[in-house]
Amino acid sequence: MSSVGNAAWYIALSWTLASTVSPDVAGLLLALATLPRLAVLLYGGAVADRHSRRKVIIVSDGVSAVVMVGAAVALLGGGPWWVLLLAAGALSVTGAFFVPASAALRPQLLARDDLIRGNALYSLALRGGQAAGGPVGAYALALGGGLLVALVNAVSYLFSMAAVAATRPLPTPPLKSVPEQPSRAGASGVRAGLAYAWRHTRLRSLMLVLFLNELSCAGVLNVGLALFARDRGLDEGGAGLLLTGFAVGSAIGALALIVVPARRAAGPVFGVALLVQAALLVALSAADSTALAVAIFMALGALLGVTASLGTSLLQSWCDPQYRGRVLAVLALVAFASIPLGNLLIGVLAARFGMATALLVHAVIAVGAVTVFLSRAALRRAAL
Repeated sequence: MSSVGNAAWYIALSWTLASTVSPDVAGLLLALATLPRLAVLLYGGAVADRHSRRKVIIVSDGVSAVVMVGAAVALLGGGPWWVLLLAAGALSVTGAFFVPASAALRPQLLARDDLIRGNALYSLALRGGQAAGGPVGAYALALGGGLLVALVNAVSYLFSMAAVAATRPLPTPPLKSVPEQPSRAGASGVRAGLAYAWRHTRLRSLMLVLFLNELSCAGVLNVGLALFARDRGLDEGGAGLLLTGFAVGSAIGALALIVVPARRAAGPVFGVALLVQAALLVALSAADSTALAVAIFMALGALLGVTASLGTSLLQSWCDPQYRGRVLAVLALVAFASIPLGNLLIGVLAARFGMATALLVHAVIAVGAVTVFLSRAALRRAAL
């Protein structure tokens, strides 16, 4: 539910900024509004490890609902447009606590054999909420302006709070593999979490693979999508088809893991998905028809869904439970940071060398992910 409200709120914020300031300033402000999340994520992971993850999510959603009600009150009183931007920054902070707590809580709600299915279902719900939030946001914005959208988002957070409050997670088992006290918050807790992730070869290697995988595709599926459409002479409708293909593929990938979770063959399936993604990026560089490009974007969406769910599941299962929040906060930081880095990389490469060369460079990055994966026996043989 909260993903529906968040997507609706993003539509309202983007529309308001685009109608108030120049496009470049609007893009800059939207980017700046996400920075607090990147700055606070690691601390949010430490908090999730020190306190009840269920309570962290409930408090995060509750504060987010209050922020949205405050924004609605400010807009009702004729508040300026930058009230929306401040609210977006506040939601970015609360999200930095929600994301690692949510990822660390799922293994406490699911049996080990159901972890892949649970992560795939979460991904499917998140994508579905984002898809539904666009039309909801546009309709609410037309009907009642930013005020109504803020209230819709507040209600979505309240629904999320109620759902999490109804869960009964399993207790965290005692720590076995490391002697130091892991539950510190603040800078010392963050440092302990980073040291833990670095010290464990499996975690470090998997993090590197996931980062390279995200970097190879993040720019292609964001700014690169529009650049590719323009390079191939497609209009906005053609770009929309590419985005739709990716969304449909993401849903297919999640559903495939729900039906066939590949628990015992997690490593081989992960490796094959990485290899095929690299091949698809090469194929995309030479794609000369809209139908072929849409099919490639659909396949990329499916495979990214598979690698993300499998990678998250492996990290969750390999971590000592008291370190899950911090390790998964690093994973979230990698995923969020790869988007601006990927956008910058593909933009510079496309401008200087052309779109085809830019895509081939991203294929080389994907090959780098495959190389790291194949060099680690623990990854090749991974199972749940």
